[in-house]
Amino acid sequence: MNAKELCKIIWEICDDVKKDHEKGFESYLQKSKTIPDSWFEVFKLELIKMCLNELKEKTHTTPISIIFNKMLLDIQNDYELKNPRVKIQFAEKSSVSCASFVKYFYLLYKNKTITNTLVDLTILISAITDFKEESINKVLNNPKSISKTNMLLPKGYIKRPDVKKTNLS
Repeated sequence: MNAKELCKIIWEICDDVKKDHEKGFESYLQKSKTIPDSWFEVFKLELIKMCLNELKEKTHTTPISIIFNKMLLDIQNDYELKNPRVKIQFAEKSSVSCASFVKYFYLLYKNKTITNTLVDLTILISAITDFKEESINKVLNNPKSISKTNMLLPKGYIKRPDVKKTNLS
């Protein structure tokens, strides 16, 4: 996806809302699922701008203005879900370190159970804990440090053997 394609999708959503407010909201929900993670933040910001401009032009309450407000609330709620107000807190003398906590997420990422990017994973872990993004990022981007942590592996965890690629030509 590029900026031009993203712009087209945003305009289509706004046009869909103006044509038929109820179907327009469904269009927003469906099209927002097609936006790649790398463009999603920009998508939300540009859509917020478009909604606010539409609401500024029409100062009276209409079904269309209600749907634009509903879209704004949906975007806001999505942000609040990714940035919880309550964070996981650990005891002062806890044996849980940033590396030991992040290790579980990395193992899930490595086994393709978690499909977020490492950047997204850093932001999410930081959002739910008091660990700093730079500490989390340092651990996630250095797999050797993860294997050296003193934390036990999850029960029943079996490390997949590394598959060596061979050239059969």
